Amino acid sequence: MMKQHVFAGVLMASFAVAGSVQTAEAAKPYASASGVVSIVNDAEVSIDDAFYPEGVEFDTGGGALLALGLDSGTIRFEGEVGYRVNGIGSVDEAIITEALPGEAPVNSAVTLETLTFMGNAYIDFGLPSAPVTPYIMGGIGLASVNFDHDDWSEDDSVFAWQAGAGVGITILPNLMLDLGYRYVAMGDPEVTVDGYKVKYELDSHTAVAGLRVGMF
Repeated sequence: MMKQHVFAGVLMASFAVAGSVQTAEAAKPYASASGVVSIVNDAEVSIDDAFYPEGVEFDTGGGALLALGLDSGTIRFEGEVGYRVNGIGSVDEAIITEALPGEAPVNSAVTLETLTFMGNAYIDFGLPSAPVTPYIMGGIGLASVNFDHDDWSEDDSVFAWQAGAGVGITILPNLMLDLGYRYVAMGDPEVTVDGYKVKYELDSHTAVAGLRVGMF
């Protein structure tokens, strides 16, 4: 957890410095909407005092991102809401036979739903006379993680951060196609089901495709 906070602090400080040295320019509002493909890394799982490094494998999932921001030419800042859903593909056999015999709260019937609230910063690298604008980005915020089963639903809220890169492709003067990649990490959500405390170490990869509309 400390490593995540340090990384996020350095990341956002770097964007703040970049923003302070850019030439003054009126910020212009924009909105964006994107569809995503979400690939959650295999999660290490702790159940009470037992640790399972090959705990849970997730299926590839999907979701959406919505954002409102301000664009000052080189630097962009935005508030973003994201939703992702992934099914659980398989569970370490030891979890079912040893830790949770007959009552496994982690199995293929469970769905992982993640709702994120992020403050993001971008640096755009405009190319002269080119319709393509590469960018790098980073963000910090909160993730509400829900494990949903037919018989129960448990959730936890944890710190989250993300970093990524992509390109904006100009379609019209105020409309861009946005293609990007993000690595998303979060604190370890913990849920209690049938008396068992189950903690997951979660991080994921997200492919993003969407539209960005300038509102000016």
